[in-house]
Amino acid sequence: MFIAPLNLKDPVICKDSSFNLTVELFDAVSDIVAQSRGYRYSKYYGLLLVDAIQGISDVNKKNECVKDLYLYASSQHVDSGFHIKLQ
Repeated sequence: MFIAPLNLKDPVICKDSSFNLTVELFDAVSDIVAQSRGYRYSKYYGLLLVDAIQGISDVNKKNECVKDLYLYASSQHVDSGFHIKLQ
């Protein structure tokens, strides 16, 4: 499954009667469009990551991948490096 990025600068309801856009879906899309570009990209790439992990058929490899991601994100992985956040 591939998730295409949303590029909705001016969301409009499609006039084609074969496309039924519910009010709930329109509200959800409107809420997403109202967020910052960084927010939308982070959510998009997070979904791509989930999609990639779901595509791993070997359960042991899938568990190892999730464990490595967690350890790396929490700076506990062997490949994690020390960093200082400057503000």
